[in-house]
Amino acid sequence: IADEVGLGKTIEAGYILQEQKARYDMERVLIICPAALIGKWRQEMAAKFHEELEILRTADIRDFLNKIAEVGEAAKLRGICSLQTLRGKGLLEDWEAVSPPLGMVIIDEGHHMRNPGTRNHRLGLALSETADAMLMLTATPVHLGNQDLFHLLRVLSPEEFESLDIFAKRVR
Repeated sequence: IADEVGLGKTIEAGYILQEQKARYDMERVLIICPAALIGKWRQEMAAKFHEELEILRTADIRDFLNKIAEVGEAAKLRGICSLQTLRGKGLLEDWEAVSPPLGMVIIDEGHHMRNPGTRNHRLGLALSETADAMLMLTATPVHLGNQDLFHLLRVLSPEEFESLDIFAKRVR
């Protein structure tokens, strides 16, 4: 979802999460946002959708990864984690090694994942690989360039957006 600031992207994400919950098993839901927005997300999801989400720190993510290794898909997760925490050195590598299955991932300020070769982009690809559903939100205009849009779409669907050249022909 790419829209201007203040037009309700968080609320749209909450509605999409509710629809996903109505249709599918959502035992593992993860919202990722900049650290400054964690409280806002937690408050909005609780007040408007009765979603009680845990604020996840590094130790909580490590505990979840250990639980996945122990009990597999029986491990539950309903939380919000900062982008800065999850991309942290060591934690990103642990996440990639375990590749935990997730029902839904919501990424706020998704434009931070547009640059290949960065830990943010790498995190986006790792999440996309194991998430049944993924939603990316950004207020940054998408018309920064086709290359940036391609890299964001590649995070969401790597198999569909394999080549920048083919993408460039599609958007003409």
